[in-house]
Amino acid sequence: MAQAEDGAARARAANSGPWDWQFRLLAAELRMGRGEDASKLPALNETPPPGSSYDGVRARQKYLQARLTYSRHNYPDAMRMLHEAQSMASAASDNALLLDAQLFEGGCRTRAGKFADAGKVLSGVLATAERVKDRFRRDAAMLNLGFNLLQQSRFDAALPYFESVAQETGPETLILHSIALNNVGICYSRLGESDRAVAAQKQAIKIQEKAELRPFLMQTLAEMGNTLILAGQPHDAASSIERALAIAQQLHDGRQAAMWAGNLAVAYIGSGDWDKAAAFNNQAIALKRQNTGAEAVYNLLNAALIAAGRNQSDRAAQLFRKCLQDGKNTPAILWEAHAGLGELFAAANPSLANKHFESALAVIEQTQSDLLKPEYKISYLSRLMHFYQVYVDALCRRGEWEKALEVADSSRARVLAERSNGGAPKRLPVAAIRRLTEKSGPLLFYWLAPKGSFAWVLSSSRINGVKLAPAAEIEKRVAAYQAAVDDTLVDPLAAPLPAASELWDLIVKPVARWIPANTAIVVLPDGALNSLNLETLPVYGARPHYWIEDVSIRIAPSLSLLAAEPPAGAHPPGASLLLIGDPAPPDTSLARLGSAQLEVQSVASAFDGGSKSVYTGKQATPKAYLDGRPERFAVIHFTAHAIANAERPLDSAVALSGSGLDYKLYARDILDRPIRAGLVTMSSCRGAGARSYTGEGMVGFAWAFLRAGARNVIAGLWDVNDDSTARLMTNLYAALKSKPPAQALREAKLSLIRGGAPWSRPYYWGAFQLYTAAP
Repeated sequence: MAQAEDGAARARAANSGPWDWQFRLLAAELRMGRGEDASKLPALNETPPPGSSYDGVRARQKYLQARLTYSRHNYPDAMRMLHEAQSMASAASDNALLLDAQLFEGGCRTRAGKFADAGKVLSGVLATAERVKDRFRRDAAMLNLGFNLLQQSRFDAALPYFESVAQETGPETLILHSIALNNVGICYSRLGESDRAVAAQKQAIKIQEKAELRPFLMQTLAEMGNTLILAGQPHDAASSIERALAIAQQLHDGRQAAMWAGNLAVAYIGSGDWDKAAAFNNQAIALKRQNTGAEAVYNLLNAALIAAGRNQSDRAAQLFRKCLQDGKNTPAILWEAHAGLGELFAAANPSLANKHFESALAVIEQTQSDLLKPEYKISYLSRLMHFYQVYVDALCRRGEWEKALEVADSSRARVLAERSNGGAPKRLPVAAIRRLTEKSGPLLFYWLAPKGSFAWVLSSSRINGVKLAPAAEIEKRVAAYQAAVDDTLVDPLAAPLPAASELWDLIVKPVARWIPANTAIVVLPDGALNSLNLETLPVYGARPHYWIEDVSIRIAPSLSLLAAEPPAGAHPPGASLLLIGDPAPPDTSLARLGSAQLEVQSVASAFDGGSKSVYTGKQATPKAYLDGRPERFAVIHFTAHAIANAERPLDSAVALSGSGLDYKLYARDILDRPIRAGLVTMSSCRGAGARSYTGEGMVGFAWAFLRAGARNVIAGLWDVNDDSTARLMTNLYAALKSKPPAQALREAKLSLIRGGAPWSRPYYWGAFQLYTAAP
């Protein structure tokens, strides 16, 4: 940098014409890269002399002026100036500058939300850079293409771009290398792998500190703060964001400083450090007034939450009411203010509290997190779930079990809509829930919450509710029992397992009086219960056995999905088959399933004489499903690995054959292709999704196929032994010829249990559950 600036001075002294300008512009570009204010530099404001020898100078000056405008977040004007710079660069035959301007155009279009247009521009830059072997601009194009996907929350698809750039860049391209590492961290964070995220971002920070890349360091520190917030480490997060705030102040970037101060206030509110929350909230207010003149209504909400946290009820109520007045056109403020007032009045004035809770719920059902200010998006879901938990708890304490059930079910649809960037269905009223039980039979609905959980048993005659233990106690027992099930040498029936007995007492015994023996029930699990197959719980006594022998269980994600109208022209199971299995994915970490070929042959033979399409090996591709008109088939079967996404359900994927990144069939692609299948079977590892979220129910492929139109989905909860899976699938499809899917799956499991060890142990048969949208 110093050499370039010295060179610029020497060039000016020598009065070398166009070269003097080029050195001055290079010096300006270097200063911009260090985060310095370049707006008043003569090189960006003076008019170059006329003549063709200065064509390249004028083009580069226009390009840098566009970058300066871009840094001020004025993307429309920056785009216009970049187009001018491209025309001037073409006239000057400066192909490198042309690519640079196109790269920034792609970035502008991404920032403006024009993702498809941005992708086309950036793909063109990538193709040109590869053709002329311009490695730097190739990496820059890859970085921008990844960022385009990141802005669309396509973290799984963005990650390979960033990892490629991080691997192929080094000391000679520190900026690209460090940005790629930070973005790798962002992707891993949103995919639920916080350790890998922090490791990548710490590496980026080390590089940026050494090279004094302050603007980039500021962004990385702030993003690592977000990573740590999502990982449940608010104090470490605050330390990282405080450093970002200090750099923003050094760079005189008031807009960013206000954002980081707001983030810090939110982080400290989350951790209950009210003094620090108040200090940073006041700082954010001052910065916003100083730099933007904007009304700090979000910070007013923070002040109300801080007062409530300090048990200053009167002041909190006053501030929440002011939020309702000042934020009347801001839905995110309205629902939180109503929720805060409802929580304040829950004990002293239940009637008034209920009015505020209902007002909050009405606003929530019309609002999505993409309307929020950036500093609030990271904590939006946790605040949303806190509201639902408080409201459901208040209703249950007052004995309003039916109303509480209505609210609890609406939360599942809302939270899952936020996770999948989709629209949530309308709240299902109690009257509709009652009508649903007439078709479905008994329903068992769970709600897990920190202070106390609840369960409802619904029948055609009444709705019964009961309080359960706090979520943490249930989660502990679920984890202990799952650990026992995962140990293939453990036989839960050989001797009573404390974990099994304790879990039974916590979640089944309180509701067992309302569930007759030998009955079929639909279970709507919540939180940790989504990873537990209730059928596997032992029933100890004179004749120890598994609960599957007493009940037939189907799983539903939510009451609203269960009540939805079925797709027109749904097929009965057994009429036709689409089978995709035994693929060869390019990801070497996914070992080929040993019994996949045998399973494919067995399933296909069950449809001899019927209509079937079978794709195996290299033909088992995502294209085979998407272009194979899956809506024609009554039964769809996959035998392949599933890659479950812990944080973004729609990034879950089936690993099929293909090349590059084209071997994954994503849950979002499944949603986009309506089907009419009576049964979809995911005979793979982790088919139901690796994680659920409190209040939203089951996620991943099962949910995606049900939303696409399938009536039933069979999917696995844990990594499944492929030999036992082949046996179970053979029995399933044999039984499916004469029984509906739920009964057929139950018969297949019972056949393994009756076959004796080792297959009788729940590890071998308990992974698969039937998820249903059919009442």
